[in-house]
Amino acid sequence: MAEDLETPYHPDPDDLRRIPVDLFVSKKFPDLSAGDLGFADSSDHLLFILRKSSSTLKSLLHSSGAPLFSISRLHNGMWELHKGDVENRKELVLTVKRTANRFSKIELEVSFTGESSQHLVIKGCPFQKSCTIYSQDSIVAQTSLMYKLRQIYVGRSKFRLTIFPESVDHSLVVAMIIQYAKAKSDCIAKAEGTFVPKDKKRKQEEKVERKREEAQRPNTANGPTYQNGNPAPPPFQPNGEEAMPPNNILFIQNLPYETTSTMLQLLFVQYPGFKEIRMISAKPGIAFVEYEDEVQSSMAMQALQGFKITPQNPMVISFAKK
Repeated sequence: MAEDLETPYHPDPDDLRRIPVDLFVSKKFPDLSAGDLGFADSSDHLLFILRKSSSTLKSLLHSSGAPLFSISRLHNGMWELHKGDVENRKELVLTVKRTANRFSKIELEVSFTGESSQHLVIKGCPFQKSCTIYSQDSIVAQTSLMYKLRQIYVGRSKFRLTIFPESVDHSLVVAMIIQYAKAKSDCIAKAEGTFVPKDKKRKQEEKVERKREEAQRPNTANGPTYQNGNPAPPPFQPNGEEAMPPNNILFIQNLPYETTSTMLQLLFVQYPGFKEIRMISAKPGIAFVEYEDEVQSSMAMQALQGFKITPQNPMVISFAKK
C-alpha cells in the first residue's frame, strides 16, 4: 500500500486534451514590443504575438518570432487569413465576414477554404471584450474580461480566451478573435461620433499626426497649458448657461433613465484618475463623475462628449458646480 501511495501520478494525455485551455491576452507581458498584443498561458509563458503593420494588415507570430498568419482587411470590410507573414503571404486559410453590426452585438461568419469547408460563427460585444465562437451547436472558444469576486468594474487592457477541447487549432482560434481584440465596430464608432469613412481615414490620421507634433512644442503665449503643452480645453456648459471653471468633477446629463452606475463606470474608468460615479435616484438622467484632478476630468470630457448610450441620448458633459 505504501508503494502505491508513493507512485507519482502521470495524467493520461487523452484526459489533458479534454480540458479547456485558458490564454490571457494583454499588451503588458514582458518582452513585447510597443504596440504588440500577447497571448500567454496561465504561467505567463508567451505563446502568440499579434503585430500590427498598418490599420488593415496584421501578423500573428509564434512566441519565437516565426510568422504564422497574415491578417488583412479588404475594402469591402471582409478579413482574409493567409499562411506566412505580411510580405510573403501564401495560401488562403479562411475569410471573415461581418453579418450583424449593432452597438451591443456583432456577428461574424468564418468560412474555411480547402477541403474542410468548415463554417463558424462569432458573436459578441467588442466593448466588453466578450465573444463566443460557435461551430453549429457547440462552443469552440470564448473571451471575457478579468472579473474578480466582489469587483464591480474591471479594466479592459487584459482579458481571457478559453479554448474548449477538440476545437480547431489554437493559433487559428487566436487569429479569429483578433478582430474583437483590436478592431472597434463601425457601429460603436458612429455612436461615439468618431466614425470616419475609410477613404478619408488616412488624411485624418495625417492631420492628427501634424497636430500632435505641433502640440509637443510648448506655447504659453495664449494662456495656461496642460500636459505636453496642449492648451486647456474650453469649459463647456449646455443650454447657454454660464460655464463652470474646470474642476475634477463632471456633470453628466441626457442619460437614458435605465442607465446604471456600472454602465457609466465601464465608460469613464478607461481614463486616468477615475475615482467614482455618483447618481441621484430621485433625479434619473443625470450623474456626477469624479476624477483626481481637472486635467484628467477634462481628458475624459473631451473623449466622451456626445457618446450615445442609446441612439436618442448623446451624453452632455460639463464641469460640475462646486
